[in-house]
Amino acid sequence: MPWARYRQAPEGATPEQSAEVQKHNAYVAQLEAKFNQALWPTDAKTRAEVAAAATLSHVLTAQLRTEQAVKSQLEARLKALEQENSQLKMAGRTPKPSANSTSNKITAQSSDRWKMSASDAIDMGLDEAGV
Repeated sequence: MPWARYRQAPEGATPEQSAEVQKHNAYVAQLEAKFNQALWPTDAKTRAEVAAAATLSHVLTAQLRTEQAVKSQLEARLKALEQENSQLKMAGRTPKPSANSTSNKITAQSSDRWKMSASDAIDMGLDEAGV
């Protein structure tokens, strides 16, 4: 496993890089000691701890798989809901009329709002509201 191998600082490494390599190597040494202790337990307590850790590892692996499956289902549901929300937001909107559109000419020429079509009245109200 690449993350469990000792590293060497590159030639001309900065003090920060050297410190990072030393920190990693200290961690690997701790893992190696625990591995060897688990591989060759010397007393009953250590054997029990190794057995419990192995069992717990299997339980945690199963839980992780379950959580990942639930997460992917939730992400898929979220994506579907975001798409539905976007479609609902756009469902009632009509494109803003351009200056040359027929509805603008009729609205501009007609000062009587009672003669407007429903869509023209809605558009005018939205324009007046600044939406």
